[in-house]
Amino acid sequence: MKKQSVLSFPLDRDTARALALEVINRHQRGRRRGEDAEDYVILDEQTLDKGFYFVFFYQSKRYLETGDLRAKLYGSTMLIVEKDSGAFHELGAGRSLESQLQHYEAKKLEE
Repeated sequence: MKKQSVLSFPLDRDTARALALEVINRHQRGRRRGEDAEDYVILDEQTLDKGFYFVFFYQSKRYLETGDLRAKLYGSTMLIVEKDSGAFHELGAGRSLESQLQHYEAKKLEE
């Protein structure tokens, strides 16, 4: 049986990153059934610290290593991880990042 780790809140960047990577790999593998398991990587240089949450951008490792467009992730490749809870939210591809973050922050203020 796999030992569960206990998270300490608020999450620091490294812990939030590890959580995001776990979520991303699980989620993307679920979308790509029938294909070989593929690793996904967080683009650390693009990570945003927005105060009460982080925004992690990601892409397939194979695409970054080879440039093979068949391996490239299109659309939603951003994940929010809240520092105080570890909750995560995938951002879509239909609107600008700024617009999505403004919408997300407005929703959080309503809660």
